[in-house]
Amino acid sequence: MTLLNSLPNVFRANAVFCIACALDMLLFSRPLAAQLGGFEPTYLMFLSLGLIAFAGFLVWASIVGIGKPLALFVIAADIGWVVGSLIVLAVWANVMTLLGQGLILGVAVCVLLFAVLEQRALKQHCQV
Repeated sequence: MTLLNSLPNVFRANAVFCIACALDMLLFSRPLAAQLGGFEPTYLMFLSLGLIAFAGFLVWASIVGIGKPLALFVIAADIGWVVGSLIVLAVWANVMTLLGQGLILGVAVCVLLFAVLEQRALKQHCQV
């Protein structure tokens, strides 16, 4: 079994990524908001709080273990992030810089990777 085949390990890795993104949004909210279309940086601060809460849930889930329904919820949340990112790009790409578009797309690709790894780990976990 590789390191990221374990559902708790994938949840922990996802949590670290969420915290890293949240810290970036908190520490660099003004320049990020400018790259993403010049909206109010406060929105990024609120989004970062949601990511921190989600990361906390992932850490908790990795420690206590969760059933298949909650694991599927995590996967659905990740897919929701990806779909939401694509919608944001489709609607507001014309007001974003190329760097802003790349940041949104890059994060979406990472989150999609987590969803795939979580699904594979869940499938393996359910076979045990």
